[in-house]
Amino acid sequence: MVRSRRMTLVFVLVVALALVALGVSVVLGGLGQADQLASVIGVLVGFAGIGFSTFGAERGRSSGAHLRGIRRVAVASEGTGILHLFAVTRHGLVVRRSYRQGTGTWSDPVDAQFPGRRARDVAAVATGHDRIECFVADRDGRLWSTAVEGDHVLPWRQLDPTRHSGAVVAIDAMSGWARHRELYAVGHDGALQHRWKWDGQPWSAWHAAHRNDCRDVALSVPTKDHMECFVIDRDGQVQHRWYRDERWSDWQPLHDPGDGFAGVALSAVNGSDRHQEVFVVGAGGELAHRWHWRDEGWDRWHRIEHSDEFVDVAVGATSPMRMECLAVGASGMLWQRSYNPSDGWSTWRQVRDD
Repeated sequence: MVRSRRMTLVFVLVVALALVALGVSVVLGGLGQADQLASVIGVLVGFAGIGFSTFGAERGRSSGAHLRGIRRVAVASEGTGILHLFAVTRHGLVVRRSYRQGTGTWSDPVDAQFPGRRARDVAAVATGHDRIECFVADRDGRLWSTAVEGDHVLPWRQLDPTRHSGAVVAIDAMSGWARHRELYAVGHDGALQHRWKWDGQPWSAWHAAHRNDCRDVALSVPTKDHMECFVIDRDGQVQHRWYRDERWSDWQPLHDPGDGFAGVALSAVNGSDRHQEVFVVGAGGELAHRWHWRDEGWDRWHRIEHSDEFVDVAVGATSPMRMECLAVGASGMLWQRSYNPSDGWSTWRQVRDD
């Protein structure tokens, strides 16, 4: 839409300048008719070249998708061996691509053509067969959504304004049941709220999640009818609550990995039924995780060694207990490590554009 407006403006400008050139040529009348026509055509071609060069530069900025300069990242999978990635760049663009577990290969990056002013945060969730939904909060605090259905990408739509928590700074989404999606949003004042939608029905109103000190939020669905919400509070501590038996629990602390670790970003994943794992990035670029398995309690925090300074993390399961961890470095580069039950976690490798 934005690109179409720019192209129209460029075309109008070219035509206007050509008409001016024609008028000047007629008024001067110093050239023969053939020379006059050739002169006008030359001027027209010159202005057209300038105009389309300008449009081409704009188009290059919007379609030259790459995975450098990333700031935030989100992933989602139906558990069929494909991981869908959505990334926000430092310029506020949204880039998407997919990873195939079987071949270990990535598709080419694609500009998602985000229509908002500049994207700030992104969330993704599988909501049905061959359907991945993406939510984006822009720099103006507005929320947008789109969906990928196979090879078809639906147009972006703006959600109605977040009336209670003001401008949105962090989001995450989950699907607790078929045809259901639930969106959590952190406002600029730290207030956490959520809303939900079923297929064929409108979005619910926003509901308070009874926290006003949040920096980031992550969601998981370890079993049917069981949802969990994790947040990092302003002290860098991890807190969580869960939904069972049609009610939400009170908030409980998961604390932090210790040694001065203060969380700034987090992600949660369900590797299989009754399993969940939470990953947290620290203010110093550290990364740690802990997990909860079946009916056992939470394991202790484990530090994850790496060579970069991380600023964000997203983790998804491509099939039962096959997990992919994507982390964003301070330089904007994207890093990946993979987990399978027989080999454990792989070493880190950089995700490149080629």
